Amino acid sequence: MLPNKVVTFSESLIWYFSDILEAVSECDIGVKDLWGKMESKINDINTFLLCLDALYALNKLEYIEEYGVLKYVKNN
Repeated sequence: MLPNKVVTFSESLIWYFSDILEAVSECDIGVKDLWGKMESKINDINTFLLCLDALYALNKLEYIEEYGVLKYVKNN
């Protein structure tokens, strides 16, 4: 969900992007471990997964299938 007249910024997916990217930029991390870090900030697993989907679509996250981890994508 994006912010609009009905959905405030703090209720939108974008609100959580910085927390997720900060955690992933520290080191590559599995989805389950990342959820463990984010669970206190994001109360709903569906919102968490939508955030991951959006960040992947924006090319901010990469999934390394061989190791089962998410990696932060640095733009040049």
